[in-house]
Amino acid sequence: MTTIVRPIAYQRAGPLTGLRDLLREHGVSPDRVVEGLDIDLETLASDTRIPFGTSLELLGRAADATGCGHIGLLLASRYRLSSHGVMFHFTMTAPTLRRALLDFVTWQLGYSSGAAAYFHRVGDDFVFGYGIYDRFGPGSRHAYELGACFGAAMIRELTGGAVAPEEVVFCHDAPADTSGYARMFNVPVRFNQNQCGLVISGRAIDHPLPTADPVKHKQAQRAIHNALGMDIESPAARLRRAIRPQLLKADPSMTGAAKAIRVHPRTLRRRLAAEGLTFEKVRDDVRFVVACDLLGLTDLPVGDIGTTLAFATHSAFVAAFRRWSGTTPTAWRRSRA
Repeated sequence: MTTIVRPIAYQRAGPLTGLRDLLREHGVSPDRVVEGLDIDLETLASDTRIPFGTSLELLGRAADATGCGHIGLLLASRYRLSSHGVMFHFTMTAPTLRRALLDFVTWQLGYSSGAAAYFHRVGDDFVFGYGIYDRFGPGSRHAYELGACFGAAMIRELTGGAVAPEEVVFCHDAPADTSGYARMFNVPVRFNQNQCGLVISGRAIDHPLPTADPVKHKQAQRAIHNALGMDIESPAARLRRAIRPQLLKADPSMTGAAKAIRVHPRTLRRRLAAEGLTFEKVRDDVRFVVACDLLGLTDLPVGDIGTTLAFATHSAFVAAFRRWSGTTPTAWRRSRA
């Protein structure tokens, strides 16, 4: 079994700050949910950074304790884009929706090193997506819902309600009751997909923002650069966040990933070597997490999951998964059922 390279990833706690009150409204003691996690919901602030694995564990425990399978939706309804601080001003003053989403994707790396927002074209439309690449955990399902809900609210606020997603897709199976999703998004919602994201019409993507201000946009860009810096993550960390959307484009190559993070392939390989890594090891790390996500959260056939991960054949995926985990994808899924 191959050892998976997984440095500690962190998550800005902003979306979790409403969890304390939500738990109490459901008659659950916050202390019970955080026991052993080295986190205090009473003092948790938006800018606090917590291990990404802890955030997934916290969401999973909260869902179990409250019996609320859509706790991600409830948390998202309490969170405001303005809580993103300088990122809020940066995106709101962009000229168009496309530019705002691209800006968000570029700088979101300063808010989470365990999951990535991404933006890519699919036919005539675009997907504003969210993908975990650090680890599979008990709260992954709820993290995806939180990300999708926040993204939908962001689009609504940026455009003053003029633009809404055409549909929402989730990389988990459908819950028994989908009425909460219908109320939250008010557009078609599809489950058991190979990614989590919002589908935006190509006709709407360049919608001008009512709050656009080129002067304030440049000021906010300087502020966010000073706050986060361009080199806040290692080349390996930047690569991890680029690989998942590259897999969706069926391009698992080093050339494609290097282009996505604007580094020459030779430079990237040299910098990875300085960290004791190779491109292939980092790619395997991300592929394994995505495979666990799709095997554990969806009913997608194993062959379809292999295709999503850009494996040339079903047998190549099975062999790789056995190398990573010591078992087959089917056996791993069965053990999690």
